Amino acid sequence: MSQTMHAVYINLMVSIVIVVTIYLSYTGYTYYDLPIEERFYHPQHHWFKPSGLYGQGLGVIGTAMILFGVSIYIARKRYNFLGKLVRLKYLLEFHIFLCTLGPIMVLFHTAFKFGGIVSVAFGVWLRWFSAESLVGLYTYKYQEQ
Repeated sequence: MSQTMHAVYINLMVSIVIVVTIYLSYTGYTYYDLPIEERFYHPQHHWFKPSGLYGQGLGVIGTAMILFGVSIYIARKRYNFLGKLVRLKYLLEFHIFLCTLGPIMVLFHTAFKFGGIVSVAFGVWLRWFSAESLVGLYTYKYQEQ
């Protein structure tokens, strides 16, 4: 991949994350901005609540993105799956993209309610792997030089 194509590839993924985050924020702003006690009375509560079609869809898609991003990267790194087609560097960047956008979608799935054991476990998991990913990315960049 040329340097120009690589820049387009990175900018496209960053743009997708930003656009999706803005879209999710804009679409549900009137719902997410309400106090939790008043959300039940929102006209689209059945849609935005975590068990609603929109909320649950975000959770399923976000989780699938995380699982796919992790699985494809592990398969390439450990078992050389797609080794001749994709360089590890580009797959790592795609993995970072999926594992950044996935948790954002899961966060909107929760409707910003953080009280149950699942949400606390997800929050701890997200913080742990974010920190670990930053260390891994720094180590990868340091090894390249």
